[in-house]
Amino acid sequence: MARRTAYLHIGLPGSGGGFVETALVEHSESLTEMGVQHPTITDDEMFRAAVEIRRDHRAWGYRRREVEGTWAEICRRTRRGSGPILLSQELLAACTDDQAALLLDTLDGHEVHVVVTARRADAERHELADLARRWARAVGGAERVHVLVAPTYVEPRAWIWSALGELVGFDAARLPLPAPGLPPHLMRSLAQATGRDLDGDTPTEGEDQLWWASALLSATLVEVARLREQERALAERNAKLERKRRRPRRRLSDA
Repeated sequence: MARRTAYLHIGLPGSGGGFVETALVEHSESLTEMGVQHPTITDDEMFRAAVEIRRDHRAWGYRRREVEGTWAEICRRTRRGSGPILLSQELLAACTDDQAALLLDTLDGHEVHVVVTARRADAERHELADLARRWARAVGGAERVHVLVAPTYVEPRAWIWSALGELVGFDAARLPLPAPGLPPHLMRSLAQATGRDLDGDTPTEGEDQLWWASALLSATLVEVARLREQERALAERNAKLERKRRRPRRRLSDA
């Protein structure tokens, strides 16, 4: 029996695709009618799943028990339906090889394809190529990594939504884009930073500025996570080199 295809949209942050998970939640029923399954109930749920995989719960103000098991529960729901599965969370762009392996292990039995959205300027950066290679290793081949580069002359959200629909197999034109606004996890972080209750609708005035601020904050947080991982890897490498450097001295002293 053919394996189901699971599409995982991972950003890049700041590419214009931060709205995708919210749109998927809003149009979940319509997507099901079109033959595409979106197994998350809220966009905050998918964010908590990404935080769990990235082990960043403390940085985002969560207790471990608030995120633990979230990804496994989402994956359990994928077994109920048929047709392609579509998930999205930009925080996953910064996954290490080990974190990507953990993420994909729970989707065992599916043919996983990774979708990367980028702007033209991103396509010229080495980081994008490195990210594509890292995920190609994880999913088992470059043919399962799809890089969607939005042209400079288009509105990125509409273009990304249309391109994603064409790739996965749904009619994006029938599913309106959500209004720009801060996603729930950024609202949570902002509330913690300011000490204010931000429940309720996000004001519509200055929506463009709000969207850009959201994209910038997401990109910054992912970059911080990436730098932390690099620092950890460098520390481990230096520790190994130090152990190797000390071994000859021990042998000489023993002699």
